[in-house]
Amino acid sequence: MTDQDGALFKAEKAWETPGTVGKVGSKEVDHATEALAGVIDFNGKKSVYLAEQGDNGLYTGRLTAADTLELVYVEAGDGTAYRAELTRKK
Repeated sequence: MTDQDGALFKAEKAWETPGTVGKVGSKEVDHATEALAGVIDFNGKKSVYLAEQGDNGLYTGRLTAADTLELVYVEAGDGTAYRAELTRKK
């Protein structure tokens, strides 16, 4: 997380796929850092919703520990979908 104001927060997602090309927008890359904007649901702790800034994808997820998120990502444009467990590095 890079910033938080109550239930609203900003974060960054860094990824790499050496030897395999992924996309950021229409650009093909094998690594990237992408900005995310999100909100914590009304339940106060468990559910989160995130959007990649500059992209069409949406994440839904839940906090499973203080530094761990389980996320499901769906993007209509290229028919992309995946799930991931993310752990915050301190």
